[in-house]
Amino acid sequence: MARRHEALELLRSGKSPRQISDNMQIDLWRVFNHLFTLVGEGCLLRSDIAFAIPEKTRKDVDSICQRCEKKKKVVTYQYLRRALYDKGYRDEERLEGIIYWRHLQQPEVALGDMYVWIAKIEKRLHQYIKEALMKKSSNWWRELPLSIRKACAIRLEEEPDPASEPYHYTTLIDLKEILDKNWALFSKLVPPSVGKEKLQLLRGLTELNTIRNRVMHPCKGFLISGENFEFVHGFMAFLRVSEWKLTSGSPAGAEDASSAG
Repeated sequence: MARRHEALELLRSGKSPRQISDNMQIDLWRVFNHLFTLVGEGCLLRSDIAFAIPEKTRKDVDSICQRCEKKKKVVTYQYLRRALYDKGYRDEERLEGIIYWRHLQQPEVALGDMYVWIAKIEKRLHQYIKEALMKKSSNWWRELPLSIRKACAIRLEEEPDPASEPYHYTTLIDLKEILDKNWALFSKLVPPSVGKEKLQLLRGLTELNTIRNRVMHPCKGFLISGENFEFVHGFMAFLRVSEWKLTSGSPAGAEDASSAG
């Protein structure tokens, strides 16, 4: 196994960059070089690295930067290093904070990476639900709630470059309603851990839709928080989409949303 892939496995197991450095017995700069190389290879998102850095470090860096912004001062490397030193940070702890500030703190990192995760979940659910309904009935579209069919038809008509069918305009909330109305079918197809937690699934889709709207409308000023990232990570793990089956009983077989990043 290449050293950078060893670092990847340690990161995914919940280790911070400093812990990875200790575990692999290499300096912290080399750990970050490995991790950013993995970003370039498409194995990680930058936000995966950001949220592996201890929450206290991230919050302290954010607080220092916010104080500078209020005073209309520019944050510099020297200023941040000194501020973290004054807070009792050791050399490698300061380095984590500086890397976070310089490469990972920008809002576009959070927004862009969150979009990737949500898009993977939404696309996978959209595809799977249609395939399962088609296997159940050739008249599957007409059996969906009329309100959803009408809304999708309107969205299609208003689109200057329309998709091939109204179903492509279903939202996460539409998919939530379809799952709810057809739970007798889907409860037998999803993993038992999901089938027993219908309310968690439906509430999760509502929360995911809220986060999605924040990501898609950044001008409204909503911030993507660490809690939002933790929720989406946890919801992807809960869904276990690669284990969802079609009516034939075989796994759906498409890419698992939890592979995002």
